[in-house]
Amino acid sequence: MARVRAQALAEPPNQCGWFAVVQVWQRASHRRTLLHLEQQVVTHGTAVDTLRVGTAHGVGGLDFFVSRSHSARLIDLVTLLSPTRVVASKQLVSHDSNNSSYDVRHTFTVELCPVCRDRE
Repeated sequence: MARVRAQALAEPPNQCGWFAVVQVWQRASHRRTLLHLEQQVVTHGTAVDTLRVGTAHGVGGLDFFVSRSHSARLIDLVTLLSPTRVVASKQLVSHDSNNSSYDVRHTFTVELCPVCRDRE
């Protein structure tokens, strides 16, 4: 799965269709909050806008590949459901100096705060 994620991150955004990835992390021994979050994303209809969903094995989380505008909606939903910390970054993919156009990929890291006692 890590190889598939690396290939998806290496593709130019115009070929694979996504310009933003929302990485939802949970640093706890259980995955109950992530399972609840996944159910709420489907219930609220945000899953329709998601192009692809992957798993981050090393961290314990989910990667949502979406367009830039849908990433803001997904982040708003996650912050509404759980206390979070959001970090945004962007990476320049290409630049056309003739017409001053930029292709930028946005990465949003949403870390769910551990609110339980059984943290490792």
